[in-house]
Amino acid sequence: MTATINTLPDPSSATFSSALQTFLQQEAANRDVLRQVSSIVSGGLHGTAAGLVGSPGSVVAFPGGYYTTESGSITYSDSKSNIWVVIGKDTTTSPPSNWSVYPAPIT
Repeated sequence: MTATINTLPDPSSATFSSALQTFLQQEAANRDVLRQVSSIVSGGLHGTAAGLVGSPGSVVAFPGGYYTTESGSITYSDSKSNIWVVIGKDTTTSPPSNWSVYPAPIT
C-alpha cells in the first residue's frame, strides 16, 4: 500500500531539494481533491454590463484542492452566448487549445 499520492522524490537525486519542495506543495492538495469537490469561496460573479467586458472581482477558489486567487476583467467573444469561465490552478489566461466548447456558440 502506498501512503502518498505522488511519488516520493529520490534522496540520492541531484534534484532532490526542488523535487521535495514540489512534492510537499502538491501532496496535500492532491489528497484534498479526493475528499472534496472543487469550490469557489468568494467572488467570481458579475451582472450584466455595457460592452463585452465583465469584472467578476477578486476570486478565491480551490480548483482540485489548490488555493487559487484571480482578479481582473473578462472580455467575452459575443453577447449572444452563455459563457462559462473556468478557474484553474495552472493558468490565468485562456484554457489550452485542446479544450472544446459545448454547445457551440450561437453566431
